[in-house]
This record gives sequence, C-alpha cells and structure tokens, in this order.
Amino acid sequence: MMVQQNARSVGWTISLGLAAVLLFTWPIPGTIALRNSLSAILLFVTLVATWQTRLQSEPRLSALRFPLAIFGLLTGWVILVIAGWAAEPALSWRELWAQWMQPALCGLAGCLLARLAVARGASGMQALLKMVFYTLFLQVLLHDVLDAAYLLTTGESPFRQAPVLYLSIFFTIFQEGGTWTQAFIGQYFEKFSFVNNTFAAILIAEILQRTIEKRRWLDLPNWLLGLSLLLVLLCSYWLRVRNGNLGLVFLIIVAGLMTLVRIRHRFRLRNLLLVLSIAGVGVLGIGTAFWKSDSRWQSFAETVPIALDTETHKAWLSRSIAPYPRLSNGAEVDPSNYERLAWIKEGLKLGWENPLGTGLNRNAFFDGLDRKYQMNGAIRGGHSHSGVVDFFIANGLPGLLLWFAFLLSLTILGWRTFTGTHMAMGLMLIFLISGFFSRSLVDSNIRDHVLQQFLFMVAVFASLCAAVIPGSQGKHP
Repeated sequence: MMVQQNARSVGWTISLGLAAVLLFTWPIPGTIALRNSLSAILLFVTLVATWQTRLQSEPRLSALRFPLAIFGLLTGWVILVIAGWAAEPALSWRELWAQWMQPALCGLAGCLLARLAVARGASGMQALLKMVFYTLFLQVLLHDVLDAAYLLTTGESPFRQAPVLYLSIFFTIFQEGGTWTQAFIGQYFEKFSFVNNTFAAILIAEILQRTIEKRRWLDLPNWLLGLSLLLVLLCSYWLRVRNGNLGLVFLIIVAGLMTLVRIRHRFRLRNLLLVLSIAGVGVLGIGTAFWKSDSRWQSFAETVPIALDTETHKAWLSRSIAPYPRLSNGAEVDPSNYERLAWIKEGLKLGWENPLGTGLNRNAFFDGLDRKYQMNGAIRGGHSHSGVVDFFIANGLPGLLLWFAFLLSLTILGWRTFTGTHMAMGLMLIFLISGFFSRSLVDSNIRDHVLQQFLFMVAVFASLCAAVIPGSQGKHP
C-alpha cells in the first residue's frame, strides 16, 4: 500500500512539473516539437496516475457531462463536414489532427490533472492553482525585468516587445557573440498579451474573493498580489497590444458587473450607484490611457467606412491589386485598422455563402477567397484575424453555433460556481471564456497552440468548478 501511495505521489509531482514547463513553453515560437512532446508525456502520466487511483473513492464530475457532450457533437460535425463536402478534404483531414484533436487531447490532460488534484483534497487543488499562478508570474516578471534592462541599456522604450518569447534568440545570439539587445526583434508581442491577460484574470479573481468574501482562494501573501498587479499593468503598457488592452478593460468590466450582482443585497441603491460611478471613472481612465498609448486609435473612426466599402477599395484582397486607400489628410489608412475590418466583413460574406462549412482549415479565409476570385493560389495561406470568422467559414453555421453552445455551457458552470461558495473559482472560469471569446472576434486564436492552451486551462478550471458545486460529484463504488 505504501509503495502504491508513493507511486501516486511521484506521478502527481511529475504531472505538476510537466504542466508548469508546458504552460511556460506554449507561447514561445519555435517550440512545436517540445510542446507536442511535453503535452504527450503529460497526458500519458496523468492517464497512468488516474489508472493507479481507479479503485479509490474519487469525485465523479457530473457537471462536466453537458459541456463534454456538446464538444463531442461539435467534433462529430467537424468530421462530417470534412467527410461530406469539404472543399479540400485531404488538407482538412491533416488539419483535423493538428488543429482539433491535439487541442482536445490537451483539454483531456487538463481535466485529468485537475481530477488528480481534486482527489488529493484541498492541498491538491491549492498546489495546482499555485502552479498556474507561479508559472504565469514568472513569465510576466521575466518580461518586465528584461524590458527594464533593455530600457536602461539602450535608453529606448521597449514598446511592443516580448522578450520572454525571444529566449531561443537570446541563446543563438549568445553563441554567436552578439549583443543581447539584438534579440529584441519586435515580434510576437500579441501572443504574450494572452499570457498577461490570463495572469490578470487570476489576480482579479483573487482580489475580489478577498475583498468581498473576506477569505482567500489562493494561499498567497497580499504583497505578492500587489506586486503582481503592478507587473501586469507595466506589461500591458509596454506591450501596447490594442486587443490585449481591450480584453483587459473588458475583463475589469465583467468583473465589476459580476461583483455587483453578487453584493447587490448588501448595499442601498444610492451606494450601488456611487460604486458604479467610481468604477466607471476607473475603467474610463484605464481605457483612456490605453487609447492614448496607441496612435492607431486616432484614425480608426475615419477608417471604418473606408474598410467596409470592400467593393470600391480592393487592397484588402491583395496589395498587388490596389494600394491602400488614403485618409482625408492624405495619409494611407493604418493597415491593421483597414484590413481587419474589411476581412471580417468579407469573411462573414464567405461564411454565409458556404453555410455548411468548407472543411477544417486554419487558413480557410484566404484559401476560400483564392477559390472565390480564382486567384490560382496567389493569396492562399492566410487568416482573417478573427477566430470566429475563420471557424464560421471552415465549419459552417452549425459548427459555429455548437462552439458558442460549448462556451456557454462552461460559462453556466462558472456562474453556478460563482453564485455558490467558491466565488473566485467561478470568476476565473468565466474570465477565461469571456477573454478568449472577446479576443476571438478580432484575433485568429481558435487555432494552433493558443487553442491548445485555452482548452487545457478551461479543462483545469471547469473540472475544479465541477468538483465544488454542491451535488455535482458522486463517489465511485
């Protein structure tokens, strides 16, 4: 019996370590082989650990049945589209493994890891939560430290840099005898904003838990939370990712609204209005700071009608067809402002023209445009910068509705947890879903490692929520 317990303890420790390394590695470019290896090993270890504890009394997380059923239906639909009427079946079958089954297996690993944590009781759940916290803390701390070092060394502000994602470049430059500041290449910053916003979600959930419920979710000192909050704000300021900053503001708004729902019976209407006013001023201040930090916002309003006039202006299709339109001051439209809006419009049109989908393909948008306008491969291989639009084109309206239903079912699970006795746990699950969904409207994030990490994290927190909802867990005989 002692040997079995030691083996289970070792398996749990290895699982936590693998998950931490995987979370740290996921956003780093050029680590596909390492990510795949780590996720495969983690899945294997958690499967073995789950098998070892099969005879013990474990929680049966019945609250997950409905989300899992919807995800199963969605997977069946994705396969049906490929097998039935995909535009390029051979390509879609290849995409099925990399773009859907691998992320699904990452979700399974997250579910099994959380299940192992729940089986170990409060200490296991706390260990899992701290693993996630400290991994994200390390990433954001390292980002800010490297950015500060760059500022002190060069005298230049490290805007739109993601040095944590340049670690492999640092190593290469070190081998070649170059200067470490050469690794700051000004790329991948939008990918790191996902890390920063996820860390922000954990912090906000914990702060609200302590403020409203007067008890802790994470067993961490107050000074560490304060330091972490400063690190997140500094990271957001230096990253200057519009969608990331919008996501952070949206996160704060969602947190505020949910908190008011939670505490509405504790205050009079006058006091609630006062709180709303103060919160509104705070959010407005943060939003204004983010707006002023990115000059592209200044021309956004004028760009909207130009970008939506896709019949007159064709630069959205290809720069080889037409130059970018110009604003009233004679300057070209900002490419990001112009293209994102035009692509979303044309992507929705393409989706409605193929309501049953064209087959799973991360580049369904430009591959579809290439076929539609008979460009003979000239514009293949690009996405619309909207995960929702790309998913709509690839999987049709039924697939998109099933995806929304899956997210909604998890949100309901988070809400049930939030309104119960585990406020922060429910908040965190809702934050993950609302953050990912809002970014999917303007970022192509339902793909690649971003989808893998999202399904892993959602599986972890959904499983933890399912474990603490009253009546949602039984015991195995």
